[in-house]
Amino acid sequence: MGAVSPELAPRYRRKAFKQLMERIGERQALLITGLRKMGETTLMYQAIEELLKACPPEKILYFCSTK
Repeated sequence: MGAVSPELAPRYRRKAFKQLMERIGERQALLITGLRKMGETTLMYQAIEELLKACPPEKILYFCSTK
C-alpha cells in the first residue's frame, strides 16, 4: 500500500498530533484512546502519513479494535 488517502488524513493538524509525533520515537508502540468520534482514527492516519516519509510501510502496524 504505502500511502494514506487525503480524506483520511486532513492537512489540519491538532495539538495532539504534535504531542504524538514528539513521543513516537520514545517507544516501540503507542496506544491512542479516547471517546468515540473524538478524532483518534484521524490522528492515527495523520501519524502514519508522516511516518511513511521516513520508514517503509512494513514497519507500521495499525490495529483497530472496534471492527
